[in-house]
Amino acid sequence: FAIQALHPIIDVVPASSFVWQWPAAFFLVGLRRLVDLGHLTANRSRALAEALAAAQAAPHTLMVTPALLEIIAVRR
Repeated sequence: FAIQALHPIIDVVPASSFVWQWPAAFFLVGLRRLVDLGHLTANRSRALAEALAAAQAAPHTLMVTPALLEIIAVRR
């Protein structure tokens, strides 16, 4: 393959952005999974979920999404 372009994709968004929803949902599902696996207590999970809700309610909070790398390549 020959790389034609590399584009990092990182969003910094407020809670009002639709982009906020997928990392927040992933976080909440992850908390439940960690409790199910015994890696996190229910109380700690609840505290973390409440912290996320508080951050979402704060007017100037921004979320930095996980970094992605878009790679455009062609086969030689």
